[in-house]
Amino acid sequence: MKKEQLTLLFFIFLFTSSFAQKTPKFCGTTDVYNKLLEEHPELIYNIKTANEELEKHTKDYIEVSKNSSERGEIVYTIPVVFHIIHNYGLENISDEQVYDAMRILNEDFNKLNADTSQVISSFKSIIGNANIRFKLAQKDPFGNCTNGITRDASMETYLGNNIWGNTSTADINRWPRNKYLNIWVVAAIENGSAGYTYNPGAVSNNSKLDGIVIINKYIGSIGTSDSIKSRALTHEVGHWLNLKHTWGGTNDPGCDGKTTVTTNPCYGKDNCSADDDVTDTPNTVGSTVCNLNYVSCGALSNVQNYMEYSYCSKMFTQGQASRIRASITSSIAQRSTLWSPSNLLATGTNDSYNSLCYVDFSADKSIACVGQNISFKDVSYNGSNTWTWSFPGANLTGSSLQNPVINYTNPGTYDISLTVGNGIDSKKVEKKGFITILPLQGAVLPFNENFETIQNFSNNWNIQNSDNGVTWQPNNSASTGAYSVKINNFSNDSGRVDVLTSNNIDLKGKKSIVVSFKVAYAQKKSGNNDALKVYVSNDCGKSWSIRFIKTGNMLSGGLTQDLDFIPSASQWQEFKIVNIPTTYFVSNFRIKFEFTSGNGNNIYLDDINIYDPTFTYVKDFSSISSFNIYPNPLEETTTIDFELLKAQKINLSVLDLLGKEITVIKNEYTKEGEHRLNLSKTALGLNKGVYFILLKSDDYKQARKIIVN
Repeated sequence: MKKEQLTLLFFIFLFTSSFAQKTPKFCGTTDVYNKLLEEHPELIYNIKTANEELEKHTKDYIEVSKNSSERGEIVYTIPVVFHIIHNYGLENISDEQVYDAMRILNEDFNKLNADTSQVISSFKSIIGNANIRFKLAQKDPFGNCTNGITRDASMETYLGNNIWGNTSTADINRWPRNKYLNIWVVAAIENGSAGYTYNPGAVSNNSKLDGIVIINKYIGSIGTSDSIKSRALTHEVGHWLNLKHTWGGTNDPGCDGKTTVTTNPCYGKDNCSADDDVTDTPNTVGSTVCNLNYVSCGALSNVQNYMEYSYCSKMFTQGQASRIRASITSSIAQRSTLWSPSNLLATGTNDSYNSLCYVDFSADKSIACVGQNISFKDVSYNGSNTWTWSFPGANLTGSSLQNPVINYTNPGTYDISLTVGNGIDSKKVEKKGFITILPLQGAVLPFNENFETIQNFSNNWNIQNSDNGVTWQPNNSASTGAYSVKINNFSNDSGRVDVLTSNNIDLKGKKSIVVSFKVAYAQKKSGNNDALKVYVSNDCGKSWSIRFIKTGNMLSGGLTQDLDFIPSASQWQEFKIVNIPTTYFVSNFRIKFEFTSGNGNNIYLDDINIYDPTFTYVKDFSSISSFNIYPNPLEETTTIDFELLKAQKINLSVLDLLGKEITVIKNEYTKEGEHRLNLSKTALGLNKGVYFILLKSDDYKQARKIIVN
């Protein structure tokens, strides 16, 4: 019901909302509003003037629309950009979760949500259709191709601030508010709310404050969110389009003005005397529970309203829809420029825009075993509708599905290409060596990796570097021999994860397994919690089980250094894993080392050994000090280097994946020192594929994988 304007507070209210599945969170309105006025009292007059102008426009719009043939039939399109502010955690939500949030917004603002059927009869006849369409931007402020989603790593994700004059989450990658609705998705909001925004009048002259900040758990109905919290963004957009809570411009639901207890949060507050300036929403004190029979201020409350706190939101009223449309047609806070034809053209959100400006694909894994399924995903932008995949060497050499699933029957490295069309043009992307297929039979024990050659590192290990930052790399500045691997973590942001994963290793038939490795690490300061985790897999990396974790002081052994850490020989620690279950003693065992930065210092890894301690071959690893193969892959010839620390009999052979053995050296007594041997694929009759070079002595046995092109 429309009531007389009360105080200046209602001219400068700052709308925010808060939803929670069990315990309601209240809005950040009070904190943000008080801080704004405290730091910038000079804004009060401008905000009051803007709100008065917007209210006059709203009244005029509603009056004119009563007799207008348009009567809300025009659909206004608003370009949207989601800024995902994250620290490499769950808050870095998927594109699919954003798309789901957009689906819900468009359903709610166009009366297309299926749950309108659940609105109680008292309000079903006044469900409003705002006719507002939201579209993810397809062009960024510079005219470049985009999918309307940006991602930025920042610790601001834990603050969620949008305060004028202060360092702010919403300062990260802000796009012009006259062209886009900016939505910042974060991990947490400092004031305790789930999300908040500013009404148009409050930001009319303050574009820096315009937009919505919301926690990732309230975006869409999938991923980190759920259906109960999925209407939080609808609520926030309602505020952004000049709607108040159903009980008025406060954040005090349930306050009926009757309490006489001065310590009660509702003392001196009477929501029955306040209003939301909408004629068809019953006057109410507001509710935080879904009681469909709730009577407040002498009338049945519309607890299913999107602007309530009842957690069963399903509708706007017709009066709210009119108020929304009045806001979007006003020049206050530049809302009316958003849907202008020129801006829709500039942001790529006009109906005729169909530019295939970006073509790409991803896969759920880049390394797999023979016969293991790989799921591919088209991640192209802008209206693609035909797909032509090329998978040379796979069970399906081609596909026209958008997201096909394939597998390979032979080990090797394979190229993938995708051509995407949208009915107007087409584009192609090709990725060389995108997929590596490992043989089911892994490298034989003992497995000894000392990273002495870069060739071994690149051929035997795989890096997962999701943030494309500094990651595992060969290093010769500090090691137990000539080389180790290192993450230059001294300047890395907290939360970055880097993974180093082995190829397959054959543990089948073993009685017991020991994994040993050496680590050098120092904390930058005692509070840093860098973490090293070691996982093992018995299904070629499809699933993983953690077997080792050390963080902070436990990983460093008490060593701290505030400078760029380069270890001395005495600062290396050896760790052993002996608790690997026998269910992991398979032919396609894999191990991975996962390092998570805690904004700490560098970490070094060396001398990874996997062996069965019941076998005698582990009694002396040092009789052959090195064993290297290069180039690998080979085109015609390859060179094998090894060094003997004592004279002994040597066996060298080439094995294919079926176990067929070609003997190169058999029980040949070989003197101490360095040795070099050249092998020709033609002379040995090797076809294209994966082989193993096996070097054996009385107390040494090691196999190296080699790829023949």
